[in-house]
Amino acid sequence: MIKEIINKLGKSLLVINTSLFIISFSFAFIILFRPFYYYHIDHLNLVEKTGYSYETIKEAYDDVIDYIVYDKDFSMGELYYSASGKSHFKDCKKLFIIDFIILWISTIIIIFKKLFFNNIKVFKHSIEFISGVVNISLIVLLLVSSLIIGFDKIFIIFHSLFFAGKNNWLFNPRYDPIINILPEEFFMNCSILIISIIIIFSIICIIIDLYKNKKQV
Repeated sequence: MIKEIINKLGKSLLVINTSLFIISFSFAFIILFRPFYYYHIDHLNLVEKTGYSYETIKEAYDDVIDYIVYDKDFSMGELYYSASGKSHFKDCKKLFIIDFIILWISTIIIIFKKLFFNNIKVFKHSIEFISGVVNISLIVLLLVSSLIIGFDKIFIIFHSLFFAGKNNWLFNPRYDPIINILPEEFFMNCSILIISIIIIFSIICIIIDLYKNKKQV
């Protein structure tokens, strides 16, 4: 009985680990793939809307990402910033460090599982299959919630959860003009890309499992 409980718990943890890998990878991709933001400089007409040059906008974004990813001194290029604004990016940095840690740990666990316990299954399906189903189910729930309450409220809920007790994410463009080059539409497109990556990874996991099971029949 105890062995069966431990077995089920272990499989459940492996499913969660695979889901965490896919989700953490998706978020890491967004912050590391800078061309995605560069595209939005033109796509959202940020030069015309803000009055800043392309180089100024790009430099400000690059400096913030360098601070978050590579622990360089905080800067926004030619843009000025408030102490509150800086503290928010410090909070963001902590979150992304956690994301990178989760990505590394989950990757190591997946490699270990593949090397030594590759045939673990749940209900005749692989851990990756179950994780894919769970991910897609959560994404569907998130999308339905977004349609019901709107992206604006989802955005507020997200910040209220991950920056609980703080309001430094409510930028005033007078003191933190960087908010002008990080419009809500950009974050919405980031969300769409993150969701797309999660769905693609999950579908691949499901298809591979179904294909392997079909070959065994």
